[in-house]
Amino acid sequence: MISIDWKARLKKDTEDFLNKKLPNKDFDIDIIYNAYPERIDNKVPKDIIVLVSKHIASEVSKNPETHMDFFDYLWKTKGENGKIALSIILAKLVKMDPRKYIDYSGTLLKTCKEITHAQFILDKAVYPIVKKYPDTFLDKIIKWLGGNNSILKQAIMKLLIKLIRADNNLIKPVFRKLEGLWLYANEDMIHFNIDFLKAVSKINPDFYRNIFVSYKISRNPVFIEILTGSINSYDQEIFDIVENWTKSGNARLKKAALAAHKIMIRKKG
Repeated sequence: MISIDWKARLKKDTEDFLNKKLPNKDFDIDIIYNAYPERIDNKVPKDIIVLVSKHIASEVSKNPETHMDFFDYLWKTKGENGKIALSIILAKLVKMDPRKYIDYSGTLLKTCKEITHAQFILDKAVYPIVKKYPDTFLDKIIKWLGGNNSILKQAIMKLLIKLIRADNNLIKPVFRKLEGLWLYANEDMIHFNIDFLKAVSKINPDFYRNIFVSYKISRNPVFIEILTGSINSYDQEIFDIVENWTKSGNARLKKAALAAHKIMIRKKG
C-alpha cells in the first residue's frame, strides 16, 4: 500500500520529470522513484512503477508521436522497470490508435529475450484489444509466430490460452488460424500447435474431439503428429481414430499414432 504522502510526492516528481526532463531528452525515469525507501528483492516495488507510469502515460498520450524516442529508450535501456512502464503507456496508446501501436508493440516484442518482458506488453496492451476485436487483430498476433523468437512464441501461447479461457467462442477462430499454418509447420510450430490443442482439450473437450473427427481420413504425417502429440487422456472416439492410424504404411505417421495409442491405453486403465 502506497501512502497518501508518497502518492503526492511521486505525482509531483513525475510532473517535474514531464515538464523539465522529458522536453530536454533526459529520459531517465529512475529519478522519479529512486527516493522511495521500500524495496522488494532490492527492487523498487512494481506498484510504484505502475503508479508513475500511469501519470506519464496520461501526458505522453496527448502527443505520442513526439515521444517515440522516449518509448524506445524505456524498452532498450531501462531494464525491467522500463518495460513495465512502456507496457502501461502502450496500453493507453493502443486504445487510442490500435493499428499503429499494435504494430509498434510487435516490433518491440520481436526483440524480447525474456518471457516476462513479452508478457508485460501482451497482457497490458495487446490482450484487451485482441479480446475485444479478434476478427481485426488475431491475424497480426498469429503473424508474430513467423519469426525465430522462441520466447515470443511462448508468450503468445500464454496469450492465446488466456483468450480462449476467457471466451470459449474464440477457440474456433484461433484454431482455424493456427490450422492454416499446419501444412508448412516446422518443428517449433508443430510443438506450438500441440501445446495449443492440449489447452483446447481441457477447455472444450467436444471441440477437441471434433478436430480428430474432421481429420480421421487424413494421412498427412505432420497433421497426425500435431493431433496425436496433444493426446493426454482417453476418449473412445479419438482412440478408434488413432488406432486406425497405427495401421498406416507411413512410418512417421505410424510412429506418432502408436505413441498416442499407448498413452490412451494407459490412461484408460
